[in-house]
Amino acid sequence: MKKGAPQFEPRWPNLKAIKVGWLAGRGNQSTDIARYLADGTSAETIRTQLQRAELDLIGKDRNIVYVPVRLTAYERKMLGRVAEARGMSLEQWMRDIVVNAGIPNDLYDAVVDP
Repeated sequence: MKKGAPQFEPRWPNLKAIKVGWLAGRGNQSTDIARYLADGTSAETIRTQLQRAELDLIGKDRNIVYVPVRLTAYERKMLGRVAEARGMSLEQWMRDIVVNAGIPNDLYDAVVDP
């Protein structure tokens, strides 16, 4: 016979779960997420919930930051075709273009017609 109450599995409101998932997906640490929520949720609880959702690997590499880029469906399709023709993912193709055109030399004016 077991003593004590049955194990309690915490449930979060949808809005809180969305916020935590979005913030984690943006690479924020659990301590920063807990501070943002400011509702008494501990960083450990956030880490546990992310592990339960099998999202615990998100944000592990602190050197990587995802930068969202707005594209129309047409732009996404056309750039995807260009990347695919080179055997690359669109994300890798865009990264290569941005890093190689922007870091060694600012080639913005050479690429974009002002």
